[in-house]
Amino acid sequence: MSRRIFAPLALSLAFACGAPEGSDAGSTEDASIDGGSVTDAGAMDAGPAGDDAGTTDASADTDAGTDTDAGTDTDAGVDTDAGTETDAGTDTDAGTGTDAGTDAGSDAGSDAGSDAGFDAGTDAGMDAGFDAGMDAGFDAGTDAGFDAGRDAGGGPWYDVSPSTGPRGRHGAVMAYDPVRRVMVLFGGSNSSTSYGSDTWEYDGAAWTQRMPATTPRGRNDAVMAYDPVRSVMVMFGGANSSTSYGSDTWEYDGTDWTQRSPATTPRGRHGAVMAYDPVRSVMVMFGGSNSSTSYSSDTWTYDGTDWTMLSPATTPRGRNDAVMIYDPVRAVMVMFGGANSSTSYGSDTWHFDGSDWTELTLSPVPRGRHGAVLAYDATRGVSVLFGGSNSSTPYGSDTWEYGPSGWTAITTAVTPRGRNDAVMAYDPDRGVHVLYGGANSSTSYGSDTWEL
Repeated sequence: MSRRIFAPLALSLAFACGAPEGSDAGSTEDASIDGGSVTDAGAMDAGPAGDDAGTTDASADTDAGTDTDAGTDTDAGVDTDAGTETDAGTDTDAGTGTDAGTDAGSDAGSDAGSDAGFDAGTDAGMDAGFDAGMDAGFDAGTDAGFDAGRDAGGGPWYDVSPSTGPRGRHGAVMAYDPVRRVMVLFGGSNSSTSYGSDTWEYDGAAWTQRMPATTPRGRNDAVMAYDPVRSVMVMFGGANSSTSYGSDTWEYDGTDWTQRSPATTPRGRHGAVMAYDPVRSVMVMFGGSNSSTSYSSDTWTYDGTDWTMLSPATTPRGRNDAVMIYDPVRAVMVMFGGANSSTSYGSDTWHFDGSDWTELTLSPVPRGRHGAVLAYDATRGVSVLFGGSNSSTPYGSDTWEYGPSGWTAITTAVTPRGRNDAVMAYDPDRGVHVLYGGANSSTSYGSDTWEL
């Protein structure tokens, strides 16, 4: 396969984004290590198009909560899953999200005990499936086509999957470390009961699994972004089961993970969004969920010491699995989409300037969705969105850009197979977006690596 060669670019910051309460004492260790390589072959897939029409709704819905959470979980696992795929077709449709109704009561209820599973006892065995072949179907070709045939014919997307790498998963977190010039990936899931706690790095040529002395408990749908002032990854929350949602804060310095103990902590959640604001030197986190019917609309900042809940005059509707990045040209957070129920997917675009949220009226817009990926291209000054799902198009394969003139659908000769809950971040040193993994069905989890 032909590969593009990118001239080195001046170092610039790159930021990435991706998600209730209790106390946790103790540490657990998983010693299961599995290795091997798998080649998946299949057919070309063309992504369907879908339409999503409705209205967007802004309402104030804030929830406060504090909790502290301590505990470590060490999980070492090597899984080599190589594969390629081809998926042609565009999936571009415009519409507005269906955000009807109010959020009154959506965050109601106590978080007492909601983290009991996440924060109590050991998760011995919780990662056993993840590291013992629970994604056997994916790696044995049951989703023939997801990792199918290396791309030929060019186009802006390139399948660059190395021969070895992380096992297939969805709901991981990934961000770029500009000091060490690597993508850092953590966790994710490949079944309803399997939550990874492995740490990987990608340098543009190969994936390497790291073996830190201390490791956060396995989880999916957490949030993580890079703090360039303190040169650490910051990770918060995530799910360790269908009813267990973390409220723990961790930092990774490239060598080891360290759990922080802020005085104030957001309620546990998964599916929030978070990005770093370099103007105010804080992480900004919004939304997420801690049940199938509770969607938060609270805004928090983290300064490296403590979390602070903000009280903006205007607040987007509660949601999970939206996408958000920091746009340095506008000096705002840009948030798009997300889910407010199992059938309601937003197509609304919001800006946050550090004080208040503003909804933009744009046309065209991507169809409403959740579980997409969004990353800021510091070279061209645009944000790139890919994939996601809604009820009419379960796994999107469309590519959009958001720039000064709004949203623009991008037609590509070759595109990754449709998916949701993948991870993507921008590498400013090589001038490429890196996309990894995601789900293409309830049992099919990708281990492919793409660059745009």
